[in-house]
Amino acid sequence: MDLLARVDKMLETPKTILGPPQWKVAKRPEAREMRRALLEDGEFRGATLISLAYPQAHKQEYRHLIVFQPEGGKRKDARCVARLDFAPEPDGAHEIDYARPQGNQASQLPEAHYHDWAGNRHLVTTRDLPQKLLYAREIGSRIKDIDDAFF
Repeated sequence: MDLLARVDKMLETPKTILGPPQWKVAKRPEAREMRRALLEDGEFRGATLISLAYPQAHKQEYRHLIVFQPEGGKRKDARCVARLDFAPEPDGAHEIDYARPQGNQASQLPEAHYHDWAGNRHLVTTRDLPQKLLYAREIGSRIKDIDDAFF
């Protein structure tokens, strides 16, 4: 199965989160990170949920990522295929809203936005998943806190 089809299938398949939540200090010391394997039909097939929380932020800030490691790939080959951001971009980067007509300047999306696979799958090459999910959409008022992101 080619890489695009494998990620499509993984995202469409119901998943189970493996193991209890265990938070640890993330690469950025102000963040806490939790990694949990996502099982498809009871088996690990390369998908992991990464949750980042920023407990010292003046308001609730967090991110949830689904990363995918291609079959036969190494952990360093894993790439994000979907991301929910309920926090400012750490590098202040501008995100591009893919619903925006081409030719318009990109603008910073609000803190609450998501990068879905449908809007970024065209960035896949024959061998690699994209390094970054460049295209994002606003969440609006559907998700107000970290619990809403899961339920």
